[in-house]
Amino acid sequence: DLDEEDTEQSGLQGYQTRSALYGQLLELMKRHARPLRTKRLLEIGFGRGVFLLALRKMGVVVEGLERNPEHVRFARRLGVAERGEELPVTEGDLLSPPEATIQQPYDVTFSHSVLDALIVNNSLTDPQTRQGGLQALRGLAKLTKPGGVSAHQVERGLPFTRVDVTAAGFDVLEDVL
Repeated sequence: DLDEEDTEQSGLQGYQTRSALYGQLLELMKRHARPLRTKRLLEIGFGRGVFLLALRKMGVVVEGLERNPEHVRFARRLGVAERGEELPVTEGDLLSPPEATIQQPYDVTFSHSVLDALIVNNSLTDPQTRQGGLQALRGLAKLTKPGGVSAHQVERGLPFTRVDVTAAGFDVLEDVL
């Protein structure tokens, strides 16, 4: 599994300090998907790709899905600059994932504040648009292998319940407050 030496060498140590939430997300994934190095991971909404790159430096097989084309281009350039090869990233959206990502579901799917962004950007807390939150859950279910783990850091709360989560095909392993 990932140890402190891997974390320090990858540069993730400083990144965890700047973003304790990513550190918590990493710990959550390590608790439920051990060992991470034997799993295929998908980061949804990877932003500029810094966490994605740090995980790859630790030997984790991780890919990215991002709807912002500028972030996709930046992450590819970041991979070339840091590792001599593009990071494996795809432009796409959780609400309608690209067919290629659905064809080979992942052992672990994860995100940091992506569900928050959906809530804010799409007003998913409005009862009339709550279906968008449920659509996001269905998208996650398509991207995650049966028996896999889907870990998400959320700051603002979710527009769906445990019942919705289980109806989408997931078991809730833990709520971390």
